[in-house]
Amino acid sequence: MDDNTFPNLMAILTGYNQSYSYDACNPKAIGKLDKCPFVWKDFENAGYVTGYAEDEAKISTFNYHKLGFVNQPTTNYFRPFAIAAEKYLKTKIKSSLKLCLGFQNYADFIYQYAIDFATAYKDDPFFGLFCTNTFSHNELSDPSSMDEKIKSYLEELDSRGILNTSAVIFFSDHGLRFVSIKFN
Repeated sequence: MDDNTFPNLMAILTGYNQSYSYDACNPKAIGKLDKCPFVWKDFENAGYVTGYAEDEAKISTFNYHKLGFVNQPTTNYFRPFAIAAEKYLKTKIKSSLKLCLGFQNYADFIYQYAIDFATAYKDDPFFGLFCTNTFSHNELSDPSSMDEKIKSYLEELDSRGILNTSAVIFFSDHGLRFVSIKFN
């Protein structure tokens, strides 16, 4: 749809393009995002449990140069943990992003949250959106470093029987934008 995550996720989650997103759900006005017709609200109204998680709080989709949500947008919401973890855990920075929190890759927190969410609600209808930025946002050569981990998370979902009744969709909102390609 456009450069940056916000317009791309808004198209998926609301059906709005960039300009209409700002008209209808102005993320720079207090409380406007809360009134936006996100698809997770439709799922909640249909009896689903919802979840949303994203790493790197300072550049998260609904907070980077935006005011974010006033109210928790989904049943399960990772942002309060992300803010506290970034403040209190030791961090390792790579490509200007918090790659690690404590002794764990930041993206692993998100994927484990997704597994825990899916496991907790395995017998209930659920909708979750789990986004990671820290290992791929600023460095083109880093995403492949997560290949084995992503495979293991998918295997874990499968071993718990979650993939028998659920779909997992991977997508990216933009490719190379500002950085050069590095070959090691």
